[in-house]
Order: sequence, then structure tokens, then C-alpha cells
Amino acid sequence: KNILDVGCGMGGLSKILLDNEFKVESLTPDNNQYEYINSKYTDLTVHHMKYEEFSAQSRFDVIINSESLQYINLEKAFHKSTNILKDNGIWIIIDYFRIHDKGVNKSGHLLSDFIKMTDKNKWEIISSKDITKNILPTLKFATFIVKRFINPLGDFVLEKVRVKYSWFYYLIQQYKNDIKLKRHKEMSALDPAKFSSEKKYMLYVLKKRVNYLK
Repeated sequence: KNILDVGCGMGGLSKILLDNEFKVESLTPDNNQYEYINSKYTDLTVHHMKYEEFSAQSRFDVIINSESLQYINLEKAFHKSTNILKDNGIWIIIDYFRIHDKGVNKSGHLLSDFIKMTDKNKWEIISSKDITKNILPTLKFATFIVKRFINPLGDFVLEKVRVKYSWFYYLIQQYKNDIKLKRHKEMSALDPAKFSSEKKYMLYVLKKRVNYLK
């Protein structure tokens, strides 16, 4: 199978696929990720651009968005996938979606918008699985790390600045509330209870509708 790994991160999934003799190409718009993959996995083809800007030489059998769809405009994502996926190909999406618009953290697409866009663009969901419970232990561990180490370290550094560089501390006072608000939003994304009440982590497999192919 000819696979495109969209938003490939550091290239871990692409490398696993390559090692298992799949034909895979990776895509990332991030400079550091692109440079890392080129130096670490020299046998892997990686495209340095946004998915919306990608132009394929030939169509793919499989497109994978592993926690990367949330960064792409849904309309553009469906348009691009329609154009570069073979008619009988599949689109695998693993990501979290907001189940309502009332949460503090607004990352991720609204699930209702995704479902509507699927229908609008003549795709069908041939498989879906809610894997929210599977990722909650990871979120719990991440929350522990932030509360136990990262937040105290930040407070310690800020206090050091206040004591040694009071003039600079005074200058950044206006940004403290913005920092606190940002911290609150990020923690809302990690807190297992808040996450499960506001979002769903889903595994979808999509295929173009038969009537679309006709």
C-alpha cells in the first residue's frame, strides 16, 4: 500500500510502517521535525509543507491523520484528501474532537462539524471507535508532571526574577494574567475529568461513497 502520514511528528509511525515494508511518505510543516526526520530516517520520504499545499505525483491507497487533523481546516482537509486518495482508498483519522462548544480549551474540531463535513463531501465512516478511556491514563500522568515539576519550576524562576531583576519583573506584570489564563486553558486540555466531559478521542476510518465514485 502507498501511505501518506500527514502531520507525521518526529516520524515514529512512518518509520514503523517503512520497517514493515509499506510504501510510506511523510508530511510535516514543522522545521525541526523535518530536519530531525531527514537526519534520523534517511530512507524516509518527507514533504516539508502544510497538507493544504501538498501536491501528489500519484494517488495514495491510505491517508493517515494521527492527531493532526485538529490543525487543518476541515473543508480544506476533505478537499485535499478527496483529490489525492484513490477511489477505493481509506482515510484513517485518530484525533480528539470537542463534543460541545462550552469548554475552556477550544482545541480540536467540533465533532458535529466533522460529521456534517463527512456527509457534505460524500464520504462515509466505515469504522469508528471511541478510545477516550484509553488515553486518560496518559493525560493523568501528564497532569502530574505539570503540577509536580513544571508549574513549581516556573514559579521558582519568576520569584528569582522578582528578587534579582525587580525592574524586569515589574515590566512583565501586565502579562501575568495572560500567562495564568494560558496555563489554565492548557491544564484543561490535560485534566482527565475535564477532557472526558468536553471531548472525545476517536478512531475513524473513512471511504468515499459508492455513489460518489459513480
